[in-house]
Amino acid sequence: MLHELLLALLGHPGDIFVLHIPTQPTDADKSAGGNLPPRGSIQLAPDLPIAEVSERHRLNEIASIGYDYYVLERFVEEEHDSAFTALGDPKDATNTPSLYRRALATGLQEVLHKYSTAVLRVEQEILRDPGAPSMPLSRVQYHLHDFLVLLPALHQLLREVLGGGLR
Repeated sequence: MLHELLLALLGHPGDIFVLHIPTQPTDADKSAGGNLPPRGSIQLAPDLPIAEVSERHRLNEIASIGYDYYVLERFVEEEHDSAFTALGDPKDATNTPSLYRRALATGLQEVLHKYSTAVLRVEQEILRDPGAPSMPLSRVQYHLHDFLVLLPALHQLLREVLGGGLR
């Protein structure tokens, strides 16, 4: 299950860790801006027979940053794509990307690179000794502890930027 968790951490849900997007925006979504979609998450599939409630909670807590990564990565890709599109027609002022948004995307890209490197380190540690017992979730949390706080905060910042229509 750890390999599926690693995929979820990089924004790739599957059968074990599924994408969950509520149908109704929360109050926080509404206050961040009416045109934003509800904030989703990547969670352990509810029909999986995991015995311990605490283990399910910990897995959901760790996997939730996979959704933050996914949203931040999409923003970075869109901003870089819009910058390349604008280069194609320099006379078209309506397609000129915002320098502030490009700077934000560049900063996010650096953070996301460090995050994906940390996830890779977890995978390397798992693969280092395939005969060893499974890596404890506390060890995964240890490797990603900075990002468990940072990615949700950056995602919220991005929601505020996009919700405020800032260019």
